[in-house]
Amino acid sequence: MCSISFLVLVSISFSMFLLSL
Repeated sequence: MCSISFLVLVSISFSMFLLSL
């Protein structure tokens, strides 16, 4: 459960990073 939440957070952060490029 904890690792799933962490993966979701990382994927959201990565997508925000791509959108900011």
